[in-house]
Amino acid sequence: MQTVFCVIDEFFRSNPDILLYMCSTAGEQQAQRARLFSYWFNKAGQQERYYFKTAEVKGEEPGTKEYVAIIIPRNHPQAEDVIAWFDHDTQMFDSMKP
Repeated sequence: MQTVFCVIDEFFRSNPDILLYMCSTAGEQQAQRARLFSYWFNKAGQQERYYFKTAEVKGEEPGTKEYVAIIIPRNHPQAEDVIAWFDHDTQMFDSMKP
């Protein structure tokens, strides 16, 4: 878990924007990966430093789900706009698939 947050911290030192990710679908374990990362994030107490927002969207195959998330520093000057964009685009993406 510490390694994950070292990577995130280093990412934001080099890229002060946003981190958007999608859980790998390998082995159809994307839901478990999403839950595990959420658990790590909450257990590590990172809520004071970062906004963390997740979404489920329809997958490529009927009946499947993709798990995406955004991490953004709380001091980002456009944090509210970025989160609104994430919410809008994930809802739009989800509604466009049959």
